[in-house]
Amino acid sequence: MDGGRGRERLVIPALVLLIAAGLRLWSLPTPRTLYWDEQYYVFDAEVYLGGGIGQPVGEPPPVKIDDEGTWIHPPLGKWIIALLGVGPIGLRPIGWRLPSALFGIAGVGLLYLLTLRLWGSPRWAGFAGLLLAFDGLHIVQSRMAMLDIFLSTFIVAGFLFLVLDRQATDRSTTSRWRRTERLFGSPFRFWAGVAFGAAIATKWSGAFALVFAAALCAIWSLRRDPPRRSPLTELGTIALSFGAVPLAVYLASYGAFFSQHGFAVHDFVTLQIRMLQYQEHHLKIQPENSRPWTWPLLLHPIQYYAIQRGNSISAIVALGNPVLWWGFLASLPVAAFTALRRPRWQEAVAFGGYVAMFLPWLAVRRSQFIFYMLPAVPFMALCVTATLRRLPIRWARGVGLGFAAATALVGLAYAPVWTGVWIPRGWADALRLLPHWPL
Repeated sequence: MDGGRGRERLVIPALVLLIAAGLRLWSLPTPRTLYWDEQYYVFDAEVYLGGGIGQPVGEPPPVKIDDEGTWIHPPLGKWIIALLGVGPIGLRPIGWRLPSALFGIAGVGLLYLLTLRLWGSPRWAGFAGLLLAFDGLHIVQSRMAMLDIFLSTFIVAGFLFLVLDRQATDRSTTSRWRRTERLFGSPFRFWAGVAFGAAIATKWSGAFALVFAAALCAIWSLRRDPPRRSPLTELGTIALSFGAVPLAVYLASYGAFFSQHGFAVHDFVTLQIRMLQYQEHHLKIQPENSRPWTWPLLLHPIQYYAIQRGNSISAIVALGNPVLWWGFLASLPVAAFTALRRPRWQEAVAFGGYVAMFLPWLAVRRSQFIFYMLPAVPFMALCVTATLRRLPIRWARGVGLGFAAATALVGLAYAPVWTGVWIPRGWADALRLLPHWPL
């Protein structure tokens, strides 16, 4: 490796992570009160640590984790808030929000690594990481005690391991992990299963990513020439990695349930059924609801928090970076043209991941919110990267630099309404690109 490329591999990710950390950690305790859905998950994190009672949601089943309020979601995300934040730091804003910030920063770093593995370019990997670092929805969800940032980061980790698995099995080298390979195909495939299992153990929508990843792995494995294993053996490793392993992770996340109630299989199944029924019939209408087709267009952002003093305002709005979101939509015709001419497996990861994390919501009946789109945002950055790097080199560099600069400048302009920093009322009004945005 030449010295220049080596420095790029150190300097570029360091700068991207520094930007991501600054936007996610700056004034993290603001506001100093619980807001939006923090009240549910923070109290349940305290419950898991042996104190307090959760805020009840819906009509709980007779047997669940004792005193848990948000029984409608699996426990892993709440355990992360408890063990990485509220437990060691205490029941205060920095305590309940720091785990989300750390996972948000990690999500940017993992996207950098995923992009680097897909295309081998530190510059394009830095480009993708920068787009995610400056995205408003990702920043906002990284600064509050909710579950979605954990879900998104686990999903990016799962696809990173999936790509590592493909690249490892494409190499015909002797491995030290022969037993693991016999069972799971490769250690990376096993860890992909762990990551996707963790996503589902945080929120059930992680299953969208698991199904797509398993299908992609099966296609890659069965089309490999020459094959490394028989088709039946290959499918067996995929079933274990993307079936048994995620199930084990999911069950492990309910360790408190089994500790409290013993081997109560019937009660556990009843709890899962009640969770499904709640999700199917949660049709409450409120102003913040929106239909999935409006999300990519940024038609219905949510104002999580706002307080006004005189001519100044402190607000937190769940709103994606318009350059990334609308730029992604504008790039789709170019992407479709280039992909149809010369399809590549890297584009399958980028565009397939976006479709997997967005399209299923169109068929879901329950009340929905724009932050459900969060796991698709890293794939937006991947898709823009995939599209631009397919352009002629001179165009790719110029358009890429312009796109990155525009994303950063717009991100800095919107940063106050993503972080709750006090700004003049006129500043917030100037950011209202669509008349109904709650700024």
